[in-house]
Amino acid sequence: IEDEIESDREIFYRDIEDLQLNPENLGKKILDVGSNELFQFGKYVNAHYKDSEVFSLDPLLESNKENKTIKGIAEAIPFDDETFDSVTSSGAIPNMLYQLHNETSDEKAKERVHKALFEMVRVVKPGSEVRLGRVIRTADPLDSGFVSDNLILDTTLEELKQVYGVEIEEIHTPPDTYRYDEPFGEPKELFGKAYLIIIRKPLNPDIKTESVSPAITL
Repeated sequence: IEDEIESDREIFYRDIEDLQLNPENLGKKILDVGSNELFQFGKYVNAHYKDSEVFSLDPLLESNKENKTIKGIAEAIPFDDETFDSVTSSGAIPNMLYQLHNETSDEKAKERVHKALFEMVRVVKPGSEVRLGRVIRTADPLDSGFVSDNLILDTTLEELKQVYGVEIEEIHTPPDTYRYDEPFGEPKELFGKAYLIIIRKPLNPDIKTESVSPAITL
């Protein structure tokens, strides 16, 4: 089993490709949301890019200042407004959407996705970006789960435009599959056009908010 786990380097290069990051993007203070318990992207960047600081957030992590890991969820990010130069999330939003439409109502799913994306935008600095990797957009109108997921996502993105004045860019990133690791059972391959979604926060947003969790001092 240990041999099957992708190395930190492999995860780093996969995320770099999915999120379309370059060295300029890495020389910053970054929050990686949904990094899983191995926090491989943050671990690799912190070890190999001396000008970078990646803080990894995941409910499966234990908070550790030395490792820059934080136990927490995207819906309640424990940092002050405008703390980070960039927020990244590779797979966390597709995982959340896919899991939620199998476990709860559309209303509850929309509430969680709304909170997560608004929290990511809240903690990123004005003029900076939130990057969401490999978000699946289905081309099959008969797939009611995907249709519902995309409606929830699109509604939340539109709300972000209205509240923060963000700009949204979607970039097609083939191949058009996404591997979803079921909590129980075999992994599933999801099919549909995959996109990188970039949320750009304006330099002078009109809104100020407060963290819904006690803020961590960096």
